[in-house]
Amino acid sequence: MDASLNSPSHWILLAVLIAATIIDSRTRRIPNLLSLGGAAVGISLAVIGSGSVTPGAALGGLALGLMALLPLHLLKAMGAGDVKLMAAVGTFLGPSITLAAVLCTFIAGAVIAIIVLIVRDGLRETVQRYGFGIKHLILGGTWLGKRVDKDGTGPLRFPYAGAILCGSVAAVLWAAAAGH
Repeated sequence: MDASLNSPSHWILLAVLIAATIIDSRTRRIPNLLSLGGAAVGISLAVIGSGSVTPGAALGGLALGLMALLPLHLLKAMGAGDVKLMAAVGTFLGPSITLAAVLCTFIAGAVIAIIVLIVRDGLRETVQRYGFGIKHLILGGTWLGKRVDKDGTGPLRFPYAGAILCGSVAAVLWAAAAGH
């Protein structure tokens, strides 16, 4: 991986992530053109030698980004657009930095989730519900359900592209500082 923060591929990745974050925050969707197009650009840059990783590393990063978030989508905890966006991130960063980006994304997502719960006045209720749910499971029961918004419309959700943006930027900065 090119440790330079001036790598053109890093700036292209940043543009893709900023666009995805803006669109996701407005529409709660990440267009396939953006995530799949971003992945195609990341792989193309690697193939022509202008990326920060080799073509094999770009494909490895794609696979890692996809597989890291796919289970959350299958559990209906995350949208498919988020999974595809993380796969696109992998094409720019390769497997090792993608792994760091995934871990940083999970941390950023947790922080954002807590902020969203505080803003939406749901933190105390969520902590109580999870405490009760864990106690119920320990005593041989089953999980009692998902958190719903105050109007009862469904699970408490927020656009996750912002967490992917924060996690990916943190991973790139970490890699540059570490000389990777």
